[in-house]
Amino acid sequence: MLLQRLLVQCNAQAGAVGHATLVSLGYLPYRHAVRNAPELALDTLDTYNRWAAERLHGYTERLIPATVVDLADVDWSLRQLAHMRAAGSRVAWVKADPHDGKALNHPDFERFWSACEDLEMTVMFHVGGARAAMHPGWAVNGGNIEAFYRLRELRGIEKKPATRELINWIRALKTDPDFRVRALEKGETPFLGILFKKSNDLQMATQQAARSSLR
Repeated sequence: MLLQRLLVQCNAQAGAVGHATLVSLGYLPYRHAVRNAPELALDTLDTYNRWAAERLHGYTERLIPATVVDLADVDWSLRQLAHMRAAGSRVAWVKADPHDGKALNHPDFERFWSACEDLEMTVMFHVGGARAAMHPGWAVNGGNIEAFYRLRELRGIEKKPATRELINWIRALKTDPDFRVRALEKGETPFLGILFKKSNDLQMATQQAARSSLR
């Protein structure tokens, strides 16, 4: 436990209240599993989390093991939060990328963010050494942006809906008491007339939407 004592001493000398620890080498097996054996990915994270909790046991007032999660499985991540919080963790480590093809503010992840708040765990977002190209999953936020971009890609449209149409469309959705966000994810798209001002565009969009189950 010499390393742990040295780290505690260094933190104290630096005036740090606590230090969240994440050993990069411990995370590498997960990255390898994601690429080569996805069925083992969560097991590697569970192994790392348990190892970190064991190694820092008795030092968690100063050395805080970061709980590494994968929101592709929210239930698994919730179990990890509960186990690691009991072991002294106060930090949840989350990749700053879409999980399971969904943006981090997607309603499916709300249980996780609520649990972090209830357990008083700070969320640490990891962006890596470099940013990849914009992931389309960022548009999948349980709202209307993804549907809007799908409509912009319809073939043969002369005047594609722009920001003004988007704002008016969102306003219409919010005032409709029967509207449900899940309807957009199912491919339903109400109020096409707000997005397409030209009659030919509206007719074409309606026809294509019907064929592709966009409405």
